[in-house]
Amino acid sequence: MTYLTLGVSLALAAFLVIDVIASLVSVVIWRAARGDLDRLSARARAGGLFLLRTFPSTAATVVVVGVLLPAFCRFEPRETSEIVGDTLVGLAVVSAVLILAGLRRGWQASAATRRMLHDWLEHARPLALPGVSVRAYAIASEFPVVSLVGVVRPRLFVSERVLRACTPEELSVMVRHERGHLASGDNLKRLLLRICPNLLALTSVGRDLEGRWNEACEEAADDYAAGASMPSALALANALLRVARMAPARCASLASLTALYQGGSIERRVRRLVGRDAPGTSRAAWLVVVRALAAVPLVFAVAVLLDGHLLHSVHHLIEVVVETMP
Repeated sequence: MTYLTLGVSLALAAFLVIDVIASLVSVVIWRAARGDLDRLSARARAGGLFLLRTFPSTAATVVVVGVLLPAFCRFEPRETSEIVGDTLVGLAVVSAVLILAGLRRGWQASAATRRMLHDWLEHARPLALPGVSVRAYAIASEFPVVSLVGVVRPRLFVSERVLRACTPEELSVMVRHERGHLASGDNLKRLLLRICPNLLALTSVGRDLEGRWNEACEEAADDYAAGASMPSALALANALLRVARMAPARCASLASLTALYQGGSIERRVRRLVGRDAPGTSRAAWLVVVRALAAVPLVFAVAVLLDGHLLHSVHHLIEVVVETMP
């Protein structure tokens, strides 16, 4: 029992420590990156922000699962007599609470989506739309819904109000917008952001990163739909304006889903579509740093697993920590 308790406590405590360090790194990079966002293309911006937001949890998971636990399982005696100190237990408890809080956020988001999906499907009718590779449905909804819902079996939902009000060209470009989300896997990314068990989720930086990511992925889907065609860009801008005008002032938005319009201001998106400025760059110093950082934990884990001496050194470090920690 002591062996299992020690292993679990070490894993959870290490997760917390690495997460805290990596979260501080993410905060520093974010402070430097904020003023440089708008010169990036929407796609590059969305990818960089997603990596930056998920880096702490990813780094902690890879190091714990790929380095610490293999070293512990290989070299720690099954009949260990080491005592789990109070500090280690305390860190493990905080880490467990953090992880459970992330899972709770993910469960709540999934449950809310399932409830909305059930309500929509109850009175939905199948919808045939050209260029749609997923099942599509028309629904009666007060909010002007154009939304791709689901990760494993995504489905497209379009409000009857939108179908009646928009032209065939506008409907076509709105469908391409949702196809952009599908191609980028934005529904899965949105769920992962909710689940991310790190300290950033409790800070304004984490909320800011998620808000900016959502803005960037909507703009990236706009770019996907418009392509290099000015008529398509104008059709999408018109569709956005038309849909936004249909939204009731007091109706709940779709901010938690991937949707053409989620409520709130669309001024920035319309200006981008109408202006059609030259595409932004995909390179920035902070983006290079984030991409490199994302690879570091995986490279480190592979290097340690391939070298028995390094793995043994990791176990020796574990021994020192356990012996010196009160």
